[in-house]
Amino acid sequence: MGHAMASGQDICAVTAPLVAEAFERIVSSPTKISGTVAPGEVFDAGDFLHALAPRILVDFQRPSEARCTA
Repeated sequence: MGHAMASGQDICAVTAPLVAEAFERIVSSPTKISGTVAPGEVFDAGDFLHALAPRILVDFQRPSEARCTA
């Protein structure tokens, strides 16, 4: 599994496209999942981030390039 990082000019510039994309996906194709779930349970992470790439910077790294930062 790889690593991805999304960034933008400020928190609103990153959060707004994330929320809008999630809302559009939920409304356009409702899932059978109910209750509280993690976004990763509803959307394919790679597909979701690729959809955001035109609006925010998304950097995909292969597993060998990913670093753990704590």
